[in-house]
Amino acid sequence: MSQFCVGDKVLIVGNRDGVIRFIGPTKFKPGIWYGIELKNKGGKNNGTVGKRAYFKCKDLCGTFVGKEKILTVSEERKGPRYVIGQQIEVPGRGVGTIKFIGPTKFAAGLWYGVELAEKQGKNNGRIKGVPYFECKPRYGVFLREDKIAVLGSGIGSQDRAVSRESATFGQEPTSASVVTSSSTTTISDGVTTITTITESKTETEDAEVVFEEKMTETTTQKVDKPVALTGNTIIDKYLQGIQDAVKGTRLEDLDPYTKALLHSVKRMAGKWESNAKDIHPPLNSGEPVPKDQVENNIPCAVPHDCEDHIEGEGFMRMILKSQGIPFVDKIYDFNDPDEALSSLTKVVEGKLVEANVKWTDLCSDRSIELIAFQGIGAQRLQRVPSDYSVDNAKYFISLNWMSKYPVRTGYERYGADAFFSENGKLLRISRDGQNYRKQSQGWEFAKFTLRSSLLVASIIGDYVIGIVLKIANNFSLAYRENFPPSHPMSRLLKIFQFRAGAVADTAAMIFIPENGALHRCTAFTFKGLVDFYKVSYGQVKIEKFGERVKALGLEDKSFFAPGEDGIPLWNVMYKFVNDYIDVYYDDEKSFEGDGCIQSFWEQLKPHFNLGEMNKATFVDFIAEYIFQVTAIHELVGNYAEYAVDPRTATLKIRQNMAQADVQSYVQLNCMSALSHLKQPSLMSDFTHVLLQDDKLDKAKDVGMQFYMSLKQESENIAKRNSTRDQPFVAFDPKELQVSVNL
Repeated sequence: MSQFCVGDKVLIVGNRDGVIRFIGPTKFKPGIWYGIELKNKGGKNNGTVGKRAYFKCKDLCGTFVGKEKILTVSEERKGPRYVIGQQIEVPGRGVGTIKFIGPTKFAAGLWYGVELAEKQGKNNGRIKGVPYFECKPRYGVFLREDKIAVLGSGIGSQDRAVSRESATFGQEPTSASVVTSSSTTTISDGVTTITTITESKTETEDAEVVFEEKMTETTTQKVDKPVALTGNTIIDKYLQGIQDAVKGTRLEDLDPYTKALLHSVKRMAGKWESNAKDIHPPLNSGEPVPKDQVENNIPCAVPHDCEDHIEGEGFMRMILKSQGIPFVDKIYDFNDPDEALSSLTKVVEGKLVEANVKWTDLCSDRSIELIAFQGIGAQRLQRVPSDYSVDNAKYFISLNWMSKYPVRTGYERYGADAFFSENGKLLRISRDGQNYRKQSQGWEFAKFTLRSSLLVASIIGDYVIGIVLKIANNFSLAYRENFPPSHPMSRLLKIFQFRAGAVADTAAMIFIPENGALHRCTAFTFKGLVDFYKVSYGQVKIEKFGERVKALGLEDKSFFAPGEDGIPLWNVMYKFVNDYIDVYYDDEKSFEGDGCIQSFWEQLKPHFNLGEMNKATFVDFIAEYIFQVTAIHELVGNYAEYAVDPRTATLKIRQNMAQADVQSYVQLNCMSALSHLKQPSLMSDFTHVLLQDDKLDKAKDVGMQFYMSLKQESENIAKRNSTRDQPFVAFDPKELQVSVNL
């Protein structure tokens, strides 16, 4: 038999019996694939690949095969037989071709995706961003079986109607129109001109968008205050709880997007927290992964899917990616800055990130020194050139270059340089060609500008662009595309890139675009932001941590806590990687001759300017990668301590105002909460991820030694912290997670 249908019982290669549950294109590989539910275990999945469910069955009873792997049909399904590529008649819509057969995410049961011959459809083969097949806009439609007629038969659904409750294959989902509006407002002499972009969306009963149209209308009317609602029925429904929570507080006048952030914190906080058992053995095929190029001057691609699902990710994307929410900069202040945190904590019911370090004062001169030498500034600290003699400065943080990127009306440009003495004491701050020193006019605002500029550079450049999109994302893609699941390096690297693909994809979708989180939550114009992306991506390098500390001349300085704690930690990670490789490779020659390792290295070469590979350079690189996504990630990705007090820093600087406005304060705290949802602890048992072979015991011994060494380093850090002015916990193994988070 040359044609197969969903529901057919079949025999596939390997003499395995099963039932066809899905036929159609997939995200994991091009072409038409057949999803088979096997009679007995022996498959590879449960019908889900990555985070896309194609059908449902028991674990290890699902597999996907090409048509040529189906040997015969042992029992045909009962009823009509419709197959991929068959031309059929859709009553009221004309002739079409079946492009997809299977279950969907938007409604239960079996669905047929049809490409119509005429523009009489509702979509382009996608529902709510999920691609089931491809066709031109409004040429696609999804139907139940009773809505299909054999071409030329004239038999329609009217002749075979079945009730929704009793039908195995019911009717096409009913639709309802929802109008989404966004507005731009111009006020002149009390008259407000509102330009409204209206999106007319047809939705199924399950709120799945199936087609969109846009129109623009300009009206002039008198209003008392700016429009505050999104106009999106779905989003407004979800925001109602926040509207009630902020009523009567200083947060009541926040713009709709910031309220959406607040709601996301309440809904998402805690949902992404995971433990080691959530990390399953790798599913990667060692073949190319479908991916999309990140736009806006960021030269990398993110995967369509990830092996590791993130619960609730779709909701956050819907809220924070929505282009229907108005872009509004609302600038007003707290009546009392000391009440800022308590009022915000009450609204989100305590779901903000708790700072690891309780700073007693983040506004003093001393705080600048601590931020520079054991805070987020440590990642951007540089050695002053030998021929520079002003103030006898030895170290500096350079951020004045940020001032060339334009910001929106009402805000100050970023940028400031800070200079420090040989023993780490703050000497001066330079901004816009002017030097500021202690007790000089403008000193407090200069410090606030420095802290704020550093925070923006750290969040965007070091964290989102650097660690998430450039380092972890490119590493994860190379891992997935070059190592099959049975490869020993696949098992090791799986742990340290857990969810990295999903995090990168989500970051590219909700943080990076125009009107995205970084555009709204910083003061940059979009052009300024895009230019900042480009420079930030180019600044990211992979270099051995100890060598960087040595180049700074800080390897023996007790006031530089990252060096004191980081170098011993990096050495522990290096030994772990080296010992693990020695378990599976007898000598360097066998290691360096491994084709998968070679291709992995070649793929990463252009991203990180890597040289030729040998075992030593490979171990250095993997150890540095692990250090980046664990320790450096904690240093720059957990910025809660800088968000507590609105007088510490802001993502939007105002002229001569050393304090965050209400909207900026809330946005910073919400971003902190949403970007620090917990991954499994570094100090966990990952035995279940390792290869279950004759070398398992040796690999387990390496893992146990790694754990014990991390435990010892944590104790050493605790001892050092007992004598420090300010504790430094960013490199404490007890605080570290195995991979990047969002």
